[in-house]
Amino acid sequence: LAIAYLQEGDEEQAIQILEKLVIYSNTWSPIYMVLSDYYYNKKAYALALDVATRGLDKCNDKLSYLYIQQAKSYRSTGNRISAKQALNRANNLFPKNSDIELWFGIIDYDEKNFESACKHFNASYDLNNKNPYTIHNYSFCLIQGNQYDLASDVLMNGIANYPSHAHLYFLNGVLEDYRKNDLAAQKSWQTYLSLVDESDPNYRTVLFKLS
Repeated sequence: LAIAYLQEGDEEQAIQILEKLVIYSNTWSPIYMVLSDYYYNKKAYALALDVATRGLDKCNDKLSYLYIQQAKSYRSTGNRISAKQALNRANNLFPKNSDIELWFGIIDYDEKNFESACKHFNASYDLNNKNPYTIHNYSFCLIQGNQYDLASDVLMNGIANYPSHAHLYFLNGVLEDYRKNDLAAQKSWQTYLSLVDESDPNYRTVLFKLS
C-alpha cells in the first residue's frame, strides 16, 4: 500500500505507513529498503543512512541492497571511507555482486583512481550486462581506452534494453563525436535532450555543441 501511494504521488500517506511499519514490524527488511530509498531520492542523505543502518541492525536477512544504500548515503554525505567499509562488509557477504562492484568503481572514480574504477566497472558488467548504470560507466572506460568499437556495441545493447535512459544517448554522442561521425553524434544528443530538462549537468554542453 505504501509503494502504491508513492507511485500515486501521495508521499504523506506512504511515509505514515512506512514509519508505522518500522515501529510494529521492525525486523522486516523491505520496509527499510523502501524508506531509505525514498529519503535518498529526496536527497535527505542522513535520514537515508539512518534508516539503512537501522535495517542492517534489526533485520535477520541482511540484504545487499541495504549495504549498498548505506554506502551510497555515506558517499553523499562526504564520508567515502565509511562508504568503502560498508561495501567491504557487503562484498564479504555477497561476493561477485554486480551492484557492489559498480559502487566500488564509483567511489574509486570519485577518488580519481581511474584504473581501479574501470576494473570494477568491467567486473560489474561481466556479472550483469543489463544494468544501465554499469553499461554507462563501463562504456565510458572503453572510450577512454580508445576501444571505440567495443564501446559502441555495449552502448547499442544498453540503448536497445533501456530506450529511455538519457545518459546512454549522451555518452553515445560523445563516442560518435570522437569517431567523427557527426550525424550519429547529433542524433544521439538530440535524443538525449528530448529526455532531460535544463537541470541535467550535461544539458547546456550538449545544447552548445549542437548549435
